[in-house]
Amino acid sequence: MAIYYIIALNLVIGFMFRIIISLLFFIFATFGNAKGQKNETIDFSFLPYNDFIKKSKETGKPIMIYFTGTGCSLCIKMEKLVFPLEEIRNFYNSSFINIELFDDFKKPDSAIKQLQRKYGIVSQPTFIFIDSTGEVIHKSGYKEKNDFLLVGQQAIGTDNYRGWISLFDKGKVEINGLSPLDAISTWPGAIGYMPQDILISNGTVRENVMLGFDSNPMYDQRVQSAITIAQLSEFVQTLPKGLDQPMGDRGTSISGGQRQRLGIARAVFTAPKLLVLDEATSALDGETEANISSAIQAFRGDVTVLMIAHRLSTVLTADRVVYMDKGEIRAQGSFEEVRRAVPDFDRQANLMGL
Repeated sequence: MAIYYIIALNLVIGFMFRIIISLLFFIFATFGNAKGQKNETIDFSFLPYNDFIKKSKETGKPIMIYFTGTGCSLCIKMEKLVFPLEEIRNFYNSSFINIELFDDFKKPDSAIKQLQRKYGIVSQPTFIFIDSTGEVIHKSGYKEKNDFLLVGQQAIGTDNYRGWISLFDKGKVEINGLSPLDAISTWPGAIGYMPQDILISNGTVRENVMLGFDSNPMYDQRVQSAITIAQLSEFVQTLPKGLDQPMGDRGTSISGGQRQRLGIARAVFTAPKLLVLDEATSALDGETEANISSAIQAFRGDVTVLMIAHRLSTVLTADRVVYMDKGEIRAQGSFEEVRRAVPDFDRQANLMGL
């Protein structure tokens, strides 16, 4: 009997020993890995505005504010492929106070919304570099790898980049005598902008067109007009709930071309006086591009349209074309004048049958 008792006791002790070892292994694996993974990306804080201004004054470091939000695919791409790179995370962690501001679009009067208005944030991702007084010293959008490193180096003005940065200290951009940021706050909605990466919320078609505006029947005509200009009417008619159809998580239920047209509708919704279109037709078929171009032509005389494009057909009827190559202006004038001045431009136009 004593032998059986001893055997049972050994089994119990062995079982308890295995449990203890397993627990120790789990704790080591969990907390050891967590410790090992610390700072494997840019170290972002989530401080209130006054706190990170105070911290900047105490440390002497400038501030990098990363504006991101729901549905920003380029934000996710940078967080996965750019921020974790050793050279980039080490540089940004040592050079800046890094702040992340995430906009979920559900709090129109939030502190984040106020900072977006303060700094004129109209797309995501946007990186604002400010000093301890809150003054903007540099600004950038989506970048890849080495380009994002260059952005940070430009912001702090390292010796290697001081001469290059000084090129941008001359001249100024004004809209009716106001800086772009002052113009946005003085004339809300007077500037329409469509970025390359169209931000789609989980709301309805109507809410996405009116992004930033409260739902109100008085805007129905504007929404319908914007939908028509963007060549979205047929698409909306196929939806079970029409303008009130939810777009799904990050707009996964629509194609790239539909997403782009929705971005155009949003840009023209406020009936702007200045319309900035960044690659507005790059994902559209030829017929849709032609129809949208015709609709934009109808603005001539009432709206100033600034288009950034690689497709030469997009700027074919522009009053003035500025052709840039490797960051330098090669020629400017009408489409035909630039064509005569730049052989490569002419070659591309011929290939497109223009």
